[in-house]
Amino acid sequence: MIQSLKHIPFYTLLALIALPAKALDRFSAATYSELNKPLFVAELWLEAGVAAEALLQADSPFEIHLTVLSKSIGRRQFRRIWLEGVAINHDAETLKKLNRPLTQFNKVIKGRLQYGDNFRVRYTPRGSTVITLNDVTLMSSRNDGFASVLLGSWLGAVPLSAQFKQQLIDGRNDPQILDLKAHLSYSKQRQREIRRWIEPARVVSVSKAPTVVAAVATNHQAESHKDQVSLDSQRLTPTQLAHLPPAHSGIKASSAPEFKESELTFAIRQHYYTRLSRHLKQYQTTPYAAFQKRWQGEVKLWIEIDRRGEVIETNILRRDRRSLFNDDALATLERAQPFPPIPEALPDNSIGFSVPLIYSLPR
Repeated sequence: MIQSLKHIPFYTLLALIALPAKALDRFSAATYSELNKPLFVAELWLEAGVAAEALLQADSPFEIHLTVLSKSIGRRQFRRIWLEGVAINHDAETLKKLNRPLTQFNKVIKGRLQYGDNFRVRYTPRGSTVITLNDVTLMSSRNDGFASVLLGSWLGAVPLSAQFKQQLIDGRNDPQILDLKAHLSYSKQRQREIRRWIEPARVVSVSKAPTVVAAVATNHQAESHKDQVSLDSQRLTPTQLAHLPPAHSGIKASSAPEFKESELTFAIRQHYYTRLSRHLKQYQTTPYAAFQKRWQGEVKLWIEIDRRGEVIETNILRRDRRSLFNDDALATLERAQPFPPIPEALPDNSIGFSVPLIYSLPR
């Protein structure tokens, strides 16, 4: 076989090695909001015939596309959206094996994301997971489980939101969402700005070497800004969306400088977030009226604590349409105080995190 390869021209060999992968089709699209304000359009691209709900167990190629709808998303908020989901949906052993690529993932976004920015995760089985922003490659990893863990933030047992997950799994392609996406784009100048993020270091490639876990974005605080128009309450045109103000976290902006975390510190932070989430959930109950009326709901809380674990500030990032679930979530928070104190290994004076509380009926 090797002898016969010698007689094949070099460019023919190169073409054989680089055979194009099967084309992926857009399987579904959904919008994600916090505080009833749209943050991004999410798309799931799969091979024809692959079911989204089996994707976490299957070894099939896929792409995740995230296109920013808000005027901007802070990098801490962006990290939180991904990495809290990673922590809450995966066990410690899985996160330990993936700590190196997850630590690097936590560092690739160097500034605020802007309206129209297009973030992608592309997974090729037995190949690489490639992370790009506006077609600029930020990192790649050959760790087989990395892409699946990122996907778990969207499709795992505790997703960003149950409605968001269901839209992606059901293969929905709402014409309104696709129309919004069609009007989103980034400029060449913006692409050059992103390229400067990776210079002179260039693209970082992460090996398979095991290490330890992902992180909760700390002190997740975005600048105060004007109220946005909710997609839930009004049909927005692309022109209106272009003038949306930055996504409001409900928290004052942090003036503290951001420090670079080691893999060990990152692992400690991830483990701590898991503790905080589990601590809150153990105080969660389902209102009796919900059982009687067969209601289900979902509330997402934002919580900031000091080093002793005392609550400094709280907000409801995602309200349920039924007030009894919102009231119960706040009551759960009251019962859960104080939280476990911030570990000595973490330098933060305070830590902000979000936790989804899902109210489902027993089957």
